[in-house]
Amino acid sequence: MKKRILLIEDEIELQQNLKEILEFHDFFVSTADNGIEALKIKDQKIDLILCDIMMPEMDGYQFLSVLKSEEKSKFIPFIFLSAKVSEEDKSKGLQAGADDYLSKPIPARLLLNSIFGVLERKKEKQATSSLKDEKKMRIDHSLVGEEKDTHMTELLNTLENLKIVTESLDHKEVSRLVKLALTSAQRIHGCFGKLSLYKGLDKTTASPASVNLNDLIFEAINELGAENFFFQPLSTHIVIFNDEQIRFILRELLENSLNFKLDYSTVQVDLIENELAIKNKQSIFGQNEEIQIEAFMGVNGGSQEGMGLGLGLFLSKEYCRINQAKLHCSVDSGGNFLAKIFLPNP
Repeated sequence: MKKRILLIEDEIELQQNLKEILEFHDFFVSTADNGIEALKIKDQKIDLILCDIMMPEMDGYQFLSVLKSEEKSKFIPFIFLSAKVSEEDKSKGLQAGADDYLSKPIPARLLLNSIFGVLERKKEKQATSSLKDEKKMRIDHSLVGEEKDTHMTELLNTLENLKIVTESLDHKEVSRLVKLALTSAQRIHGCFGKLSLYKGLDKTTASPASVNLNDLIFEAINELGAENFFFQPLSTHIVIFNDEQIRFILRELLENSLNFKLDYSTVQVDLIENELAIKNKQSIFGQNEEIQIEAFMGVNGGSQEGMGLGLGLFLSKEYCRINQAKLHCSVDSGGNFLAKIFLPNP
């Protein structure tokens, strides 16, 4: 079945050129000259929206804001088209909720690659949605109050004590096995904690406050081992964010970067203006790959041992959204995993 695209562009010649390209590649195309006109037809069956930014009456950002505020339209894939080409403009567009940001003039190949890529990601998301719901149901049924978490806490305490005892003896293999058991128990304990946070996510709100992000990053890095990170802040960086939630996000992203980085490599942490980037060398994902953040889905949707449930990144994404920020994960052209947080203005 042909996909329908809503094209919003006030330059009529460009609008018609793009329409011809899209129709040649078997899309149905509806057009609008501005955001106001597009609002009248957005409730039609639309599979994807291409939208200019600088338009009279209602610009692209205003139109996208209306789109995201309504239940029927907030999940429609959305691509910005703009003559603004700076990285700052692109970051602003993605932070606003766009799935991609293309700069004019737009080569036909680049336009089509973006459209097919966004539509394919939507298809994959829909295909995994039922699997995710099924996994969630099974996990919800397996949790009975806090009893299991209480037992896990007792196990952790026992293993901690056993670790201390065995380290004082000349039984290296016993000590190694106890440490391995403790690591596994800590991972399970962490999963229970994230499950509890996930179950209460629909009731979670933010209580924003001024926090010094540099201090929080240094605190997390020192706990995880400062020798594994490269971080050189330029100045004090104050952001408005829920303190507990930003601490969770930082811990999750930094721990992930350590767990999946290549041996002997260093995790790079950059904080510039309203963008926090955490980058590590890895060999799991391919180059130039967008990473979809979904609950109950491990790496590549798999179930590899030690990969967890995928809840940490999902919770981080949701905490960002609650605090008017956005988390975006991808792999760059050098094969580096890149987690970026687009932060709200203080």
